[in-house]
Amino acid sequence: MDLFALEELVIVLAASVLIIYLSHKLKLPSVVGFLLTGVLIGPGGLSLVKNTETVNILAEIGVVMLLFTIGLEFEPARLKRIQRDFWAGGGLQVSLTTSATVIVLIALKVPFREALFYGFLVSLSSTAVVLKILADRGETGAPQGRISLGVLIFQDLAIVPMIALVPVLANASRVSLGAIGLRFGLSALAIGTAFILARFLMPRVLHLVVRTRIREVFLIAS
Repeated sequence: MDLFALEELVIVLAASVLIIYLSHKLKLPSVVGFLLTGVLIGPGGLSLVKNTETVNILAEIGVVMLLFTIGLEFEPARLKRIQRDFWAGGGLQVSLTTSATVIVLIALKVPFREALFYGFLVSLSSTAVVLKILADRGETGAPQGRISLGVLIFQDLAIVPMIALVPVLANASRVSLGAIGLRFGLSALAIGTAFILARFLMPRVLHLVVRTRIREVFLIAS
């Protein structure tokens, strides 16, 4: 990291502290403060931070850390209890939102493929933002928190086939059914691999790390 990137990092952190403090005083969720920080100091605002590549990297790391922290609160047994919310709530939310968006856009003379793409975008939410707001309110264990979690997990999984369909929507005349099936197969394989690694391999790896009883090793491994 050069001095320019370090300077922008300091600006981001300093502005975040100030705006989060003001958000707390105004009783606004901290996530809103983070979003306002990006809007105000980014290239579209005061341009205090101009290197968008650096910002994108920091943002992705921040989202990963946030989801990791939130994920520590959820147990596999708890996820089993939201199966109905996952299938029914998530399935209905994504399908109905996508369908409603497509109908509205087609009525506005938007081509079907473009309307479907925008429908995908409208049907998705930010898991990090929603879960952070629920955690700040202490509502992750409430009925609305349980339903929201089921819907969000369904959306996260639905992103994979949606991404696989984007090239198909862009070149519908050049893509065969075999290519579509291959994309969905690779998507299913990616999801299955991630699930197997997270469910069976990672607990054993973390168990070995914990046995070292070295806090720094556990933090780095996590």
